[in-house]
Amino acid sequence: MPVYVVTGCSGGLGLGLVKALAARGDKVYATVRKRATTATGEDQISNVQGDITVIEDIDVAKDDVGAKLSAALAGVKIDVVIHNAGGIANRDGPDAPTGAAAFADGGGGPMGAKPDNLKAVTTERMLASFQVNTLGPLRVQKALTEQMGAGGKVLIISTGMGSIGDNNSGGLYAYRTAKAIGSGGGARMAAAGVNMVMRNMALDLKTSEIAVMSVNPGMVLTDFGPGAEMMAKFGSMPVEESVAQLLAICDDVCTMENTGKFWTVKRGAAPMEFAGGF
Repeated sequence: MPVYVVTGCSGGLGLGLVKALAARGDKVYATVRKRATTATGEDQISNVQGDITVIEDIDVAKDDVGAKLSAALAGVKIDVVIHNAGGIANRDGPDAPTGAAAFADGGGGPMGAKPDNLKAVTTERMLASFQVNTLGPLRVQKALTEQMGAGGKVLIISTGMGSIGDNNSGGLYAYRTAKAIGSGGGARMAAAGVNMVMRNMALDLKTSEIAVMSVNPGMVLTDFGPGAEMMAKFGSMPVEESVAQLLAICDDVCTMENTGKFWTVKRGAAPMEFAGGF
């Protein structure tokens, strides 16, 4: 059976991916900072049935994450890595949590929980977002690549919020920049974003025949998104619907022919400068 490693799994899309993969008989190594979600305090992942190994105390924003994963996954042949951990920093100040703890687990804090416009944005929040959203997948993949072989797949859960060409609403400086994608002049900012990390990974892993893609999961009904009213406006979808499409992309689209591309659920391939919106 295929072996998957999925990050950020205590809730939201990560938990949904674990449920769907386990239900179809795949082996899943699910990473969490802690089993209970920040939003509800529930330990949902322990109730999922299937061949699941939960790896706790995995903070993708910390440099020791590679050593922890290597120890936990020693000797494991990995077929697919899904980089799902990420979020929007929602608190500043000397007593604010650092690393992934600055975000709600399993995908992030509520969108808009803290203003993030030109007046409100802080260096602290920008750096926290980069540590999780941009450097997180890089740290994890550096540690796991040697345990993958030809035919392996790397899927990075990205977002249309990182699109430069499709940004018509502004705000969310830290999150948008950490996920930034663009062309022309915008490429300088994009060099720091997770989608540029993805493109570089795709080039580096091409000779190893490991396919790498970024995928925008759409606006999904999780604690990560804004309130129900705004979600309805954007036509948000249940976690299960997004997960089904994400796995279809992973199974059928994430190939060497498409390596280095950005894909978005429901819409298919999207140019980097317009990354599919929501």
